[in-house]
Formats: sequence, C-alpha cells, structure tokens
Amino acid sequence: MKSIGTLLLMLCVGLGFGQTTDINAKRPNVVLIMTDDQGIGDLGFYGNIHIHTPVLDKLAEESTRFNRFFVSPVCAPTRASLMTGRNSLRTGIHDTYNGGAIMATEEVTLAEMLSAAGYRTAMVGKWHLGDNYPTRPHDQGFDEALYHLSGGIGQVGDWPNYMAKDSSYFDPVLWNNGKKVTTKGYCSDVFGDAAVDFIKANAAAPFFLYLAFNAPHGPFQVPQEYYDRYADKDLSVQVGGDTEMPFPKMNPAQVDIARKAYGMVTNIDDNVGKVMAQLKASGVAENTLVIFMTDNGASTPRYNYGLREKKGSVYQGGIQVPSFWHWPKTLKAGREVQTNAAHIDMLPTLARLCNVPLPKDVPLDGKDLTPLLFGEPEPDWKDRSIYLYWNRRYPELYKNMTLIQGDRKLVAQTKNGTSEFGLFDLAQDPYEQQNLAQGQTEPVRRMKQEVQSWYQQIIQSRHLQEHPRAIIGTQHELSTVLNRNDAFGVEGIWSKSTNVYGAWEVEVAQAGYYDIRFHMLEPIENPKAEAKLELGSYLVSKNWSAITADNSIWRSVYLPKSKGRLIPRIFDGETWTLPFWVQIEPSKQP
Repeated sequence: MKSIGTLLLMLCVGLGFGQTTDINAKRPNVVLIMTDDQGIGDLGFYGNIHIHTPVLDKLAEESTRFNRFFVSPVCAPTRASLMTGRNSLRTGIHDTYNGGAIMATEEVTLAEMLSAAGYRTAMVGKWHLGDNYPTRPHDQGFDEALYHLSGGIGQVGDWPNYMAKDSSYFDPVLWNNGKKVTTKGYCSDVFGDAAVDFIKANAAAPFFLYLAFNAPHGPFQVPQEYYDRYADKDLSVQVGGDTEMPFPKMNPAQVDIARKAYGMVTNIDDNVGKVMAQLKASGVAENTLVIFMTDNGASTPRYNYGLREKKGSVYQGGIQVPSFWHWPKTLKAGREVQTNAAHIDMLPTLARLCNVPLPKDVPLDGKDLTPLLFGEPEPDWKDRSIYLYWNRRYPELYKNMTLIQGDRKLVAQTKNGTSEFGLFDLAQDPYEQQNLAQGQTEPVRRMKQEVQSWYQQIIQSRHLQEHPRAIIGTQHELSTVLNRNDAFGVEGIWSKSTNVYGAWEVEVAQAGYYDIRFHMLEPIENPKAEAKLELGSYLVSKNWSAITADNSIWRSVYLPKSKGRLIPRIFDGETWTLPFWVQIEPSKQP
C-alpha cells in the first residue's frame, strides 16, 4: 500500500504528447469492463447467431477495435498485467491459486496512478490479486471496492460462499473495502448496480471504474429467465458465415453448459446497458472512455470465432479477446486496428489518454496504443515481441509458451520432457491450422532462443523470489482470514485436507498474543489429536480437544514479530489435516 505522497514521488513530472495533445483538455472518465472466461465467440458481433448481446454488439460497432488483442491464457495473470503494464511474473503472480495469485504491494496499479492525479477510483467484481492486507483492491489504489474473494464466487478460497454450493452466485457474500456484506440478487446484477451507483455519486469528478464481472466463469449458475432463452437451442451446430471456420465438437453436457454461459453473457449485456444508460443520464457519456475486453478465452467448447483451443492454451482461442474502445466524438467508430496489442498496454495507454504521469523508475512491458487508436502511422514497435505462457505453479521452459512478432507466432509445447514447436502466420492462417515450422527452421531457431532468453530473465523476477505476504496484526485488517486460494502446497491442494502440505506466507507486524481459529471441513474427534502451529523456526502445539471445546479457537497464542511460512496442522497419530481456512486476530486477553 502506497501513500499519495509516495506515489507522487514515484511518478514522472510530465509526458510528451504528439498530435493527440488536444484530447486532454478535459481528462476523460474511464470505465474498464472485463468479463471472466468469455470467449471472443460469445458475442453476436463476431458471428454467433445464437447469442443475444445487442448492447455489446452496438458498443463494438461504435468503438475503435483491436482485431488482435492478446491476454494471458488464465485469470490472475491477465489482471496483474492489466493493472500494472507489466508481465504478471514480475508482479508475483504465477498461478491462479496455490499462493500464486497474490500481487506484490510494491506494484503501482492503474488505480494508484490515476488516484494520485485526482481521479476517484472504484473496483467492482473479481479482483483475484490478493485477499489480505496489503494486496486487496482498496490497498492498491481503489477508493471504493466491492469484490468477492479468490478466483471465483463459491471457490474454496471464497470461504463465505463455498458452502452455498449450487446457489453461490445468488445473494453472495462480498467485501466492501474489507468489510463483509451480504448482498441480494444475482452476482452480475449486484455488480452492475454497484457500478451505476458509483457513476451517479462521482459524475462531477474524473473517475476510473474497473467493472470486472466474474461471469461467465463456472460453475455456470444463471437466473432461470436467462437460461430459458437458450434452453431449446442446439448450440452444437456451425454458426457464422465462414464455412472454413473450425468448430469444436460438443457433447450434450457441453451444449447445456454453453446455454448457461450464453445466458450469463446476455445478463452481462443487460448490465452493461445499465452502465451506458447511467453515463448518459449523468451527462458524462461524451467524456467517458468505455473499454470492453475479456480476461481469456472460453473455458468450455463452444463457438469461438474459429480460433484454436480455449482458456489455458497459448493458441489463439485462449489468448485473443475482444477489445472495444468507445469514446464519442474522440475515437472513430468502426476503426479497426490490425497491429498487435495486449493487456500490458492498458496502463501506458491510459496514462497518455488521461494526461497523467507514468510511474517513475518502474520498467513497463507495455506500449502506448494512442497512435493506433487515432489512426496515426504504425509505430516502430509494431512487430515487437509479445510473450505469453501458462503453467501451474511456475513457468517451465517451452511448456505452453508463445512468442508473437507481428504476423509470426511460435507455439512451444512440452510433454513428458519432449518439446514440440509450431510456427504460424496469423495473417494467412488465423485458425492456426498450418504449422510452418519444418519449412522455416531459421525463424524457429531464432524465436526459440528469444523465448529461452526471456524465460531465464523473467524467472529471476524479484517477486517470484520473494513472495508477497499477508501482513498480520495491523489496523488495516484486524481479523486476518487465510484462505485456501492463497495457501502454498502441493499441486492440487485446492480442497484436500488430509495428508496434504499447506502453508501461508505471512508477516507478523507486531509481536503479541493472538486468537487463532481453525475451520475444518470434517470434524476430528480423536481426543489424542494435537494441533501444531509453525511460523519459521517458531513452533507451538496444543491438544486438539481443548481447542474444539472452545469453538475451534486456540486462544492467546504468542506470535513473534517475524516473516515466514505459517504452517497449521492437526495430527491424530496417523493423519495430518490442514485446516480449510485459518482466522487470526489480536487476543482480547493475553
């Protein structure tokens, strides 16, 4: 968490502008809308004849559009790059759970950059970059934040909604600037209403609203009225006008998931309509830049504009997403940009458009897209290298990695220690059906070397070596709940509890006595079981029966001021059990 004074010191004193200087006479409001697991094919605008998205289709028609806009193959890495203008690995983000979805507090976010320049800032929806102080959205520059925990509502890390199971998307428990609140309604409607309220309250000042819907991410819960619109549609048939466009095979279960996903997207479309209407009603529509994008490709097989593969893959179906930039009377409606752009470009571009200084002494990976937005000549970096990857825990050389340079794209895949490479011409082969690697060995050799050099440099990033930590014992978060999403451990730790290693990276800011609550999914009734708590080299233990007799609270545990891995566990003589979540707060009585 950075103070405004610190941020101002971190910012440059000014920016140089070219022929677009006049757009900054009045700083625009910015509404950045991102959906979760919505593929590029989940829009009528991109040829899907089944889905009903009139608001987003109209937005696309009236926007400047990037035809090749790239993101990471999964959620948290995209969000980190979007917020910082940097490759996600530099920020500490290297997974979607397993302790790898916590962004370092030293990173300067879009919100911090704009807030330091006088913007009111709000984040609504899915954050997925840390659930404890100092990595929550309101610790990272947002004046107002309404969000759910973890990578999705009802996931194991979102402990307040986990027990709701099949109804977790309805009346969800959310967090408002760190305070737990129970809401009423379907999650996307709750987020849409919160966005409208923020615009109403802040129309007089420049504002930045980051509206990050968690839909249509699984578990595909949708209001019945939206599902019914698609209940009788056969979504397994080819759609769109391109007869050469690949289309995935879908079994009946996948077809039904697609119906639910389409219903969720149509609901989002209605909520985007509410936001657009409020901008007009508040008299700020003409001076508001609205950006729409998604965080990665669709997570299940369905129409995807012919693109290969889906979420999690570095083929186009996992990383190419819609990108609409709508600014009435400023950006040209219907302009199509062919030059490659990416999530890392958001921060430097908004700095230019909003006429605010860039973070000082922070190396950015992104580029300023302003020349492309205004139809100026292509910049000299038009064929720059864009590196993307996805792998659980940490990157592995040549495993699900890609390097994109202009129209040329190298795809590296590794299985059982054997690497294979594909080379594609995206201009001639947007569906990636023709592997040119065998006939163009020199470009493959060169690009492989570039990927290796990038990999060797990026894995040395400071925040991969020094993991971001939850800070315990401060006024910013009096009660710290360590959830499963942020627990380090073996692959697949998720909801497993028995004979599984798990730990949380923490810092105890103030030595003292703390009450520690263990939440277990299943009761442990062995009277001889023992609870152990390990923090670095500090270890304490107590009979588990004595703890369960007091509502599973281990009271007045002394914790020294320290940094390290907190490892809680219960041992019954045969089985080690990891608590589902751990709550730590100052003890009222030492």
